[in-house]
Amino acid sequence: WRALKSWSLPRVAREVAAGVVRLSNGPNVVQCNRNHPLIKAGHFEPPSRPVMMPGHEFVARLRPGRQGLAPLLYGEDERVYLQTEAPDSMLRDAPVPDAWKKLGVEAGGCTNFWVSSAGLVSPLHYDGTHSFLAQVKGRKRMLLWDAALLPDFYVYPPKHPLYRRSRVDIQVP
Repeated sequence: WRALKSWSLPRVAREVAAGVVRLSNGPNVVQCNRNHPLIKAGHFEPPSRPVMMPGHEFVARLRPGRQGLAPLLYGEDERVYLQTEAPDSMLRDAPVPDAWKKLGVEAGGCTNFWVSSAGLVSPLHYDGTHSFLAQVKGRKRMLLWDAALLPDFYVYPPKHPLYRRSRVDIQVP
């Protein structure tokens, strides 16, 4: 897989023109529906905030000390998490593996490209669609549960800004 050798932070800086970067106050990045009426009315403080950012600035903020850049919202504990569509130039180095093709996975449409620093956590949640994950660099720990156990995770209801997120913190049970 060419991506294992060719993908790097300098390449992200060069080839990601801009993308959504989620800012959080520490390593837990809890996503929410930023268009929810409670958030828009100022009655609910989102636990993280998205901003548009050029790839080169994201890479600078990802590095220790943010290369001299001031925090945008959360002070010295601020963390950044890039969530954007993968650049076609980088996807050419990451073809869909044959084993995945046998399962019906195809390249195309929106291919999410997420980059974070070590230690970033996406707390317990469930996705609204099926996904295939390819970890290209670093390590990732994922915990998977049977969907039948979902009621035991006390997820927020559909009309809540944190819908699909759990009220259970598995890091501090």
